[in-house]
Amino acid sequence: MAAKTKIRNIVTVIVLVLPLTIGYARAQKIPVLQLASTISNGMLATNSEKTIIVATDISPDASRLAILYGVAIKSTATPVYNELWIAIWDIHADRLIKRTEVARSEQNSDVFVVGPLDVKFTADQKSIVVLGLRQVWIVDAANCSIRYSVKTPGSDIGFPNQILLPSNSLIAVTYERDGQQFYTVVYSIPSGGSFASWRSAVAPQSFSADAQLAAMPDLSTYNNGGVSNVAIVSSRTGEMIRTVSVGFAFPKSWLGKRKAHGSVVARFINDKEIMAAPDGSRDSTGHHSGDGVEIINAIDGHMERKIALDNYGPTGVIAESIDRKWMALESIYAHPIWFSIESANPDHFVHSLRLLATSNNDSQFVVPWPSIQASKNSLPMLSIPPRVSSVGPTAVITVGSEISVFRGGK
Repeated sequence: MAAKTKIRNIVTVIVLVLPLTIGYARAQKIPVLQLASTISNGMLATNSEKTIIVATDISPDASRLAILYGVAIKSTATPVYNELWIAIWDIHADRLIKRTEVARSEQNSDVFVVGPLDVKFTADQKSIVVLGLRQVWIVDAANCSIRYSVKTPGSDIGFPNQILLPSNSLIAVTYERDGQQFYTVVYSIPSGGSFASWRSAVAPQSFSADAQLAAMPDLSTYNNGGVSNVAIVSSRTGEMIRTVSVGFAFPKSWLGKRKAHGSVVARFINDKEIMAAPDGSRDSTGHHSGDGVEIINAIDGHMERKIALDNYGPTGVIAESIDRKWMALESIYAHPIWFSIESANPDHFVHSLRLLATSNNDSQFVVPWPSIQASKNSLPMLSIPPRVSSVGPTAVITVGSEISVFRGGK
């Protein structure tokens, strides 16, 4: 009996470990971006302050960081990060350039519990758009002064939930009400005036390079693989132009049925093409609906090409460089076998950021996801999206209130 058990264990190790080892070896062929610098929350604080980083962005030329952070008084027994500040950081000189207070929480609450937080450089690098405390501000990127706050069209549309940049001179603010109604307004950054708006069941995910189209999941239609299609709408009216079907699919059970349903994440890479990736949904066996991305023509719905990514576990998180030349996809990969052996959240996983050039299938980079330092465990763990610039390329990952900047090239 003992001999049989030993043989069975050896076979199990071969079956489970060998495929993972081979897959890891293949993934190692992808170039790795190197850590260039780190910025911690303590570098933003004075002697009397405690800080927590809540959002970051990198300038298109990869020279500066825009850092959105909360400030609390250090002497307080239980610190409340009720002040929202923005700082501009020089990556090359590794120093703080400017910082300014944006606003304070009226409820004296932590800024990260009041509502969504985000910060984005405009393409011309002259302005920074800030989302926080249920407001949107336009900040001067040269001196970090606040130019103006964006006016909410009305009290019945909810609070700002998301900011996107359709073009160099436009900002799209999506307002959310009760988690079921979304109202998107397109504003002119120079003037602050609005010239387009529409309602939708879901928030837009991306705008075309010419700012004429918007893409979002079409939760009313699913393909045969149990994955929602992509709705292409007019950026001026929100009117449906067409539904684009994706090729992602969950595996069938032995009864021939799908065990899960999922959605899709779409990003325009030019005027007419979108890059689509599965969201983070998986079935009971640990399988996602796809292990790569698809490039689809949003005008006629034609599938242009598929790009497979080794050891890729989609999470639904995608960052794009502002010139749309690079996409950065967060990946949490575990072999489906570990899901069946360990749990729905297995210990054996690889967390990374996968960088993919939109114009060249062969250009890829990988960034190992930074680990959480023990010293940061006392801070709330916030989910902060990564950022990417096409210069280098350069990737930015924020974990545990510490920013890591990774660069490619020499």
